[in-house]
Amino acid sequence: SFSFAGMGSSSSFHGICFFTVVRGAATGTLIINASLLLQKITRKDMYGRVLSVDLMLTTFFSTVSAFAGGALEDMGKTPEDVSLAMAFIGFSIFIAWGYYFIRERDSF
Repeated sequence: SFSFAGMGSSSSFHGICFFTVVRGAATGTLIINASLLLQKITRKDMYGRVLSVDLMLTTFFSTVSAFAGGALEDMGKTPEDVSLAMAFIGFSIFIAWGYYFIRERDSF
């Protein structure tokens, strides 16, 4: 969300490039960490199926995000508005996941 907010609020080419690099680095880090976590907690007989579902969901939501961005632009929104909307969605998911994580951690 930080990178999308930065892209949405930046007016220079260099700023947009910087926040694009930040987004790419963050995405790569999250995917690697998620894959490592799945490798540790998945039973060996379920390993291939779990990783294939993970890849399928990642691809699906990446496609939905691209589609939503294009639909918003088709509705007359500027690229900055689309970036800020994606930042809001990402921040909302972050808050929901954080709430879930804290609640689950306290239940142990």
